[in-house]
Amino acid sequence: AAAGIFHEAEDGQFSLTPLGVGAQGAAEHSAAPWAAFVGRPYYRQAWSDLLYSIQCGRNAFRHAHGKGVWEYRAEHPEESGIFDLAMAANSRGVAAAILAAYDFSRFPVIMDVGGGQGALLAEILAANPRSRGILFDQPHV
Repeated sequence: AAAGIFHEAEDGQFSLTPLGVGAQGAAEHSAAPWAAFVGRPYYRQAWSDLLYSIQCGRNAFRHAHGKGVWEYRAEHPEESGIFDLAMAANSRGVAAAILAAYDFSRFPVIMDVGGGQGALLAEILAANPRSRGILFDQPHV
């Protein structure tokens, strides 16, 4: 209850707050895919080497795993899939704000480089039906 995810009633029963509901996988704009990604051991291990990066200016992920993050994910498709789901959920969560802040209607072609599975591009194209989209990402995505 202290973190704001649960509410404790006077009778000792707990229920989800709106924040807690948002953490459920079925909720619109759920934080569950992002939580699954940042909780992965390989990801946490790289963050635990952050001081290494600060002290010497080198890549903490490479230090922790002996290879870059994209090479690692290409070799670990299950981790890449979890990352892709997190990025897609994040894109869907910010799409409305991006569409409100920027007028894409003047562009006949919109390209999303590093767009993952295309969640953000799909939202942009749905709001701009006269535009065409090009999605570009790494082959394993």
